[in-house]
Amino acid sequence: VVGTTLTSMVELGAEPSRIRAVVGPAVCGLCYDVPRERYDEVVAVAPAAASVARDGAPGLDLRAAAVDRLRKAGAHVSLHGGCTQESGWLYSFRRDRVTGRHGGVVALSPEQQ
Repeated sequence: VVGTTLTSMVELGAEPSRIRAVVGPAVCGLCYDVPRERYDEVVAVAPAAASVARDGAPGLDLRAAAVDRLRKAGAHVSLHGGCTQESGWLYSFRRDRVTGRHGGVVALSPEQQ
């Protein structure tokens, strides 16, 4: 999603150096263990996602991959929140087994003179 959004924005005239991205809470690589096959598939296209889970299994840090992709494109990135699995005040289906909703926002701000 990050790559497709960046590509679309640039095709429509955005300059990556003027993009400001805020990456919010997500499950961290220590808490997101995955099968080796999925790990290999993801890391092949997003090496920054490579992690090892607490139990020693392959892990994915998708937040790190998103930040890496944005920064390599030239965007300014800030991080907010932490691991949704570890922080009880953040929504996590993985932790609580209760469904909910997440959201994302893309906004165009007027140019400052």
